[in-house]
Amino acid sequence: MSDLPPQLQPDIAVQDAVHGRIWLTRLERHVVNTAEFQRLRSIGQLGLGRYVFPSADHSRFVHSLGATHVMGWMLRQKPLQDYFAERVGMIQCLRLAALLHDIGHYPFSHLGENAWGAAALGAIELYAGSAADRSIYDAAAEVAHEPATSHEALSTKIILGSCIHEIIDDAIPEIDGRQPSEVVASIIDGSYPDLVCQNLVSSDLDCDRLDYLVRDSVVAGLTYGLVDLAYLVENLQVAEHEEHGPMLAIDKAHGSQAVEHFILARYYHYAQFITHKTIVSAELILAAAILEMIRLEKLPNASEVTQMVGSERYHSFTDAAVWVGLGQALTENWASPDLREAATRLFHRDLLKIAYDIEQLEEEETSLAGDRLDHLFDRPSRKVDSANRAGVDPDRICYKRGVLALVGIAGKVAPTAAVEETERLRLRWVKSVKVSEPAGVPELLVEQTGLLRELSLRRWVTRRLFVREESRRAEKSNRPTCDRLNEFVRQELTTT
Repeated sequence: MSDLPPQLQPDIAVQDAVHGRIWLTRLERHVVNTAEFQRLRSIGQLGLGRYVFPSADHSRFVHSLGATHVMGWMLRQKPLQDYFAERVGMIQCLRLAALLHDIGHYPFSHLGENAWGAAALGAIELYAGSAADRSIYDAAAEVAHEPATSHEALSTKIILGSCIHEIIDDAIPEIDGRQPSEVVASIIDGSYPDLVCQNLVSSDLDCDRLDYLVRDSVVAGLTYGLVDLAYLVENLQVAEHEEHGPMLAIDKAHGSQAVEHFILARYYHYAQFITHKTIVSAELILAAAILEMIRLEKLPNASEVTQMVGSERYHSFTDAAVWVGLGQALTENWASPDLREAATRLFHRDLLKIAYDIEQLEEEETSLAGDRLDHLFDRPSRKVDSANRAGVDPDRICYKRGVLALVGIAGKVAPTAAVEETERLRLRWVKSVKVSEPAGVPELLVEQTGLLRELSLRRWVTRRLFVREESRRAEKSNRPTCDRLNEFVRQELTTT
């Protein structure tokens, strides 16, 4: 590494279970040692995944180090070395963007982000108001995939509103007339105009996904995400699009099958891990508990979280803060019955039971069975009507529909029908995997193979009907509400 410029020379080595020895520069070490970054040691990467896979218990801290390592690995490939040859400062900014991309995560990562986002959108008012047909679990089940809060926005605020921006700006000269900390923040929030930089940090083949897919699989003891990481990285290219300019691509002749395997691995990772029905059940309970603690002012709301940035109070805004509140809820008088029940269920792993479950790949138009299940339960009034017809207590059931895109994931700006067609096309080029011949033009991978083309037209959709059975540790043979609902749904779908 002696041929690297001084600012990119390795300063300290960190031993990692996935990548082996990870090297950080002197600047990166200073950033890691800030209280804002150290907080990530106490933010779980996988929500409540350990309720099913006990060893899946790693932090955003170690994932951020891994993403930085992968970014450095990507930037050492010759096409990227040539692209950034005259921009050493940008190389360090990209490594910092990888290091800091998750610094704004809420407790329990995406679960917390969605729960605080749902609270900001009025979920608490809906279940705590006068309407008797909506429970706290309905509110938790309706948590949005694109919430009002985002860890990217909070990451930007932390970078620019804490000592981190001073550490960065003191070490790196201005880039195109901008402070380097601003460049790092704009790469993370997706506003930086260079598509190669955007692709490296946020796309279907970025440093984030290349680390977490392998890391999550290793710690969970699963094999779905064990892709050929080295081969993927070593076949990176920079290709020139006639309209959008340079962008990251994979060597078409050598890397197409490896990246196709990577995308399929992510699909199986979603299906077998992220959307596992027991994990979703546990996270529904935790989301309900977080909403109730926000309502009771035992946790800050989203606006207060933003105001906490840069203070000591924010440094302790972690998973542990939520667990402490749950522990207090078991004995303190301030806790509501709903919160006490949720805390008891989580501490005893007495989770919601599944009465009916549909998991499948779907196009925009859902399946007949899925449509029918939605029409039975996806609104409070429909749920109450269906529950009454089934002869069960509406307050004991909740319905959750989850949707995950498999390719072309566009972060917080989902390419829906509401987006202008030109913007949809631009987002595809920003987010989707590209392939290219050496010195050729980029082509979308999903347009090259039939399998991925089919996947690009579909989402992984789950529809689950959950039940709060009265009896703790209820055996399958002693689940009257589940059994009654299951029979009711089967009859409804059959007659339809």
